[in-house]
Amino acid sequence: MIHPKCLALITICFCFYRGVAGTKGENDWHYQAKESHPCQRPCVPGDVKTCYYRFSIEWYWALSKACYDCPQTLSDCYREDCVPADGIQRSIMVVNRQMPGPSVEVCYGDKVEVEVEKPDE
Repeated sequence: MIHPKCLALITICFCFYRGVAGTKGENDWHYQAKESHPCQRPCVPGDVKTCYYRFSIEWYWALSKACYDCPQTLSDCYREDCVPADGIQRSIMVVNRQMPGPSVEVCYGDKVEVEVEKPDE
């Protein structure tokens, strides 16, 4: 969560468009490494960056086939694309196939640009 005083100093640009991610790999939003964002860094006064985030919003199934035998086999709950949510199989809205969605970590003075992909409904 961003402190209200910091929020006033961060420029947020939202670029909304419709589309669906098509390829798997490093350019696919769903398969980007979650801990490799360049703005996840120790904050140093004067070290200001422009932080780009890409969010793909989609309907997904909690406890889908990607979860195999979760929650009976707990290791299955940690499989890629498995969203166990609250343990009830149902349709949910997720960001980058994560629930909760990815965190936005920035330092004081950083500029934040967020690109949001929303699939056609």
